[in-house]
Amino acid sequence: MNNKDIKVLGLIPARGNSKGIPRKNIKELNGKPLIAWATQALLDSKYIKKCICSTDDQEIAEIVKKLGIEVPFIRPKHLAEDDSMVVDVIIHALDFFSEKNIDFSHVMLVQPTNPTIKSSDIDNAVNLAKNNDYDTIISVHKYSGIHPAVMYKKRDNEIFEPLLPNSSELPRQKFEEIYARSGLFYLIKTEVLKENKSIYGEKIHAIEIDEKRAIPIDTDQDFCKAEKYLRENS
Repeated sequence: MNNKDIKVLGLIPARGNSKGIPRKNIKELNGKPLIAWATQALLDSKYIKKCICSTDDQEIAEIVKKLGIEVPFIRPKHLAEDDSMVVDVIIHALDFFSEKNIDFSHVMLVQPTNPTIKSSDIDNAVNLAKNNDYDTIISVHKYSGIHPAVMYKKRDNEIFEPLLPNSSELPRQKFEEIYARSGLFYLIKTEVLKENKSIYGEKIHAIEIDEKRAIPIDTDQDFCKAEKYLRENS
């Protein structure tokens, strides 16, 4: 298949339960359910024609349908536990469509807990996939925290060893620039997902975003931070 003919499934995974913030995915953020921000980004994409939500929760399903995203099935409970893997959730969705003879070359995974996602982020990633043979495309930002070259890990509960042995003795000016995963989106080849049982292939490319936009919602403080960012940058 020519890369320019790629067919992408837009997928939002949204569990009903969350430990940190109850009903997090539909908690209101700046006048809309949290999930609505990711939903809108997918719907506004120029390239993604099929957008679905995989959820185990009927209330989330109804909210998402009203926002314009399809809910073709209710996710099985065994794929909605605390230790459920997102790759299994994606493969379940792909298998659902394969049984109907509908196949996709890529999946665009957009988490509902990343409200700063934009349709342009999604379209930029799809454009890259059209013109390059990447397995996975993700979003990253330059990491401004403590560099892992000065970090250590425990071995056998007594011995400490450098996290990055080859860099631990270098002066700070020589530390390699590092990037952190931002989590706004993951564009993955379907064959990679199924063969590797992972959202990561060998050929990973990243689109860099401003660190201020990297606000995954895990705590009430994150909600406040996201509210402020979206208010100032809407």
